[in-house]
Amino acid sequence: MEAILQGTYRHPQILVRFGWGETLPSGRPVQDWVKGLPGRIFDRSSKTWTVTGLGANPQAELDRAGVTLDYGHIGPDSDLYGRTLAELVDPICLLKKGGRRVLVRHRLLGYDLALERLGQGATWDKATGRFELPVTDVLLAGLPRPGLIHDQRAIDRAYEVRARPLTRPEDAAVVAAAGSAASMDDLTAEQIAHLRSINGMVPAWFGLPMYPFQEVGALAVAAGHTGLFDAPRVGKTRTSLAAATLLRSHRTLIISPPLVVTNWARNAEESQLATRGGKTDGRVAVFRSGRKEPELPATGIVIVSDSLAAARPDLRQRIIDWAPQVTILDEAHRESTYGAKRTEAVLELAHATEKRAIALTGTPLFSSPAELVPLLELTGHLGPVFGSVDEYLTKYTKQDRFGRNLPKKTDLPKLQALLREHVWVRRTKDQVGIGMPFTHDPEVVDVDLKPFREAHQEVIDRVEDWLEQFIADNDRKPNDEEMAAFASESIGFISILRKAAGMAKLPAAVQMVKDHVESTTTYVDGKPVYNRPLIVWTHHREVSEAMAGALGDEVAESAMIIGGMSMTAKDDVVDRFQRGEIPVIACSIIAAGVGIDLTRASDVMFVETDWTPANVQQALDRVQGVNQTTNVTAYTLIAPGTLDERLQKVQHTKGQTLSAVLGGDHDVSVAENIDEMRALSDILFDLVAGVVKKKRLPRKV
Repeated sequence: MEAILQGTYRHPQILVRFGWGETLPSGRPVQDWVKGLPGRIFDRSSKTWTVTGLGANPQAELDRAGVTLDYGHIGPDSDLYGRTLAELVDPICLLKKGGRRVLVRHRLLGYDLALERLGQGATWDKATGRFELPVTDVLLAGLPRPGLIHDQRAIDRAYEVRARPLTRPEDAAVVAAAGSAASMDDLTAEQIAHLRSINGMVPAWFGLPMYPFQEVGALAVAAGHTGLFDAPRVGKTRTSLAAATLLRSHRTLIISPPLVVTNWARNAEESQLATRGGKTDGRVAVFRSGRKEPELPATGIVIVSDSLAAARPDLRQRIIDWAPQVTILDEAHRESTYGAKRTEAVLELAHATEKRAIALTGTPLFSSPAELVPLLELTGHLGPVFGSVDEYLTKYTKQDRFGRNLPKKTDLPKLQALLREHVWVRRTKDQVGIGMPFTHDPEVVDVDLKPFREAHQEVIDRVEDWLEQFIADNDRKPNDEEMAAFASESIGFISILRKAAGMAKLPAAVQMVKDHVESTTTYVDGKPVYNRPLIVWTHHREVSEAMAGALGDEVAESAMIIGGMSMTAKDDVVDRFQRGEIPVIACSIIAAGVGIDLTRASDVMFVETDWTPANVQQALDRVQGVNQTTNVTAYTLIAPGTLDERLQKVQHTKGQTLSAVLGGDHDVSVAENIDEMRALSDILFDLVAGVVKKKRLPRKV
């Protein structure tokens, strides 16, 4: 056996070569010893192992195994020259360019032990073989995180970020009050004077008419409550542009979903922010995929979609060099996952912003407080208010056996209080007088369950196939962690059941749509007048296309908005619907759930719904804007015996979490006292435990 130290001081490795069946002095096979180490990679071409982790005491590990490490080839020109293994253990940190994150090599400590030292803020980059850590997480309880070799620049940067409040202490109370106010009438005269003294008043030249709640909200945002989390359809666009105006931003960056770039361009022009009311020659530059790129203006507004910003690092760098003073991120909940390309791109741009980065979303989280973390970093509140990602997650979440961060329900009221005190501007539609009376009820439909049962059996068969293969490969049953990993990676199995449930409801849904259109359509001079146009919501593309196709055959002038449609086609459908030319529109919850106005309708049908209450609420909010003048009626089709039952239970549980953090009622479930279908993980655990019959498992089980 041969063991050679190689690599660099930052990235040490041990190359291990051994023959077939070779053993250690203890008699243990070398291959078994290597496979038991914290980190190792096998190179099939050279038949060698590269050991990347030996644990906290690598020399002791080698001594126990009777392995002698060869240092002979390391010359004076190597930064490993003269080093002991003890010097190569602790993970080593380096501040990343831009100062937002820290790069970490786990070194000989190994992946798992390094992750324990780094905490929950660490993300692993498989391509580079290193961790990334938010700069805030370099500190733990106010001191450099122990067990790491630190870059002093990172420590200095961490202290700087944590000590930089967005709101001055003397302004904190009045800004918090303004963040929850429906208008100036909710504040005292002294509070109003104090609030206006911070950044002045929205100037008369600001070109967008504003409601009273938008004015007070803009003052609060400009003063540091940059989480603009007003409920959907409460006019966050105008509030954010007014806040940028109060901040005297001469270079404003707006990042939005592709669907609403045009709407932002229209509002930006009308606001006159780019020219400061005609005082400058600033302009609005809009970047669109597939279009010729405009020049970056010396002053003014740049608008870019979040997907284009993620796909074009060269464009990102040019915008960073442009030095935006205020960044506005629309539908900020789309950037809720660290490590995701779009999230990292947006955070990089926000980090380069001189004055304020403003996050706009009516749904800042969907099921767990963990989803708030990237938004808190973007707005600048993570360090000053919560300390670090690790400290935040440890306080407000707990990890389940799947590694998911679930809410600690008892601590959610404390989280809401901190968000209200330091972070957000949040008002509901009821609070500011927007929207109409609303009902949302279940509509139970009987369906042919045979296709769904076949889909369910297909899922069980696939789970059994995986279980059989695992046992054959490993000569044992999987443990809890391995089963949890399989379940979390097999979400496609659940999609099979969801699609089957959706398809089963189509015949009933089509008949209900036909009845609705026939009973609400009148004729004037032989032309139809659609008095109560209907929105039919679906989720899966196959169900959406089948629904649209069936309606196209049965209901004249029906239309659809689904994924894959061009922006031009979507805009045309929306315009015709709002003009009253379409009796029913089939919409995908994801493709049409944000950024569009469908207030011509006051009747909504969910053929499919969604696990996530916020997605359902977003869809409902398409008809609940300032232009709605009619009571809104929604109903969700429930097919007993399908996945609809479990989905309703999940919606209810998640809705309780949202209500605890955000306030108000976020429970969009409509069915009570129903049986809950087993989750995929439950099926797998039951199979392994022998609770259910296994049809094809090997005899040795």
